[in-house]
Amino acid sequence: MNTARADLIDEETLAAAQREGRVGGYAADTLSTENAHDAPSPLLDPDLTDRVVLTPHITAQTVEAVDRMGSMAVANVLACAAPSPTSSSCPPAGSTRPTSGSGAVRASLPSARGPTSAEHATSRQDSG
Repeated sequence: MNTARADLIDEETLAAAQREGRVGGYAADTLSTENAHDAPSPLLDPDLTDRVVLTPHITAQTVEAVDRMGSMAVANVLACAAPSPTSSSCPPAGSTRPTSGSGAVRASLPSARGPTSAEHATSRQDSG
């Protein structure tokens, strides 16, 4: 099982070792030929399909990891949207509007900021 980078494995040698019976199987999260323009991996040859298990490059996507990534993304957006951004991923005040990355989010969020929880609670009481 390869849990590291795919290019650490010589796939030609591994495929030959499987065909010769020296390696019974192989499991990995990715192949060295991820680019569609590269030659296909020998591990994808039809005679090895019963001895090779591949995952779609998502083995790090545990429930906990995805939850943590979501929480971090929300924290970064909120930090950049704050009146005085504190996150190192936010561009400096007065910089030109970025076209991509977390800075682009910061540049577009302050004007779209909705009411705070307290403001929302007050408006609900007034309408109620």
